[in-house]
Amino acid sequence: GTAGQPAENQSSAVASLSTVVGQCASIAAVMTNTGTTALYCSWELSSSEPAPQGGNVQRLKFLCLAPDEVVLPGETKRAVFVFKSLEAGAWTECWRLNTSPAVSESARMQVELR
Repeated sequence: GTAGQPAENQSSAVASLSTVVGQCASIAAVMTNTGTTALYCSWELSSSEPAPQGGNVQRLKFLCLAPDEVVLPGETKRAVFVFKSLEAGAWTECWRLNTSPAVSESARMQVELR
């Protein structure tokens, strides 16, 4: 980025996680602040597929294990996403990284988990 502006190497990614019913699978998203300004970061669920109709459906399938945090210039951080289901099936969720100050549109990060 330009001097005094936040910059972060980010991307959009699609991650496929598969596992046996009741077991966990995980993947990490890596972000590096290449700018000169500290970034305050938080992950937010931006969309998910609706739960199937009927029965006792366990709603929580994906979990982001990344606290709200600061990424200093030159620093690299990891956000771990975990998948677990007590039933067979396929689900999709999209998570978006929010930063303050906001990074440019081309540097925003979104992760689609399947």
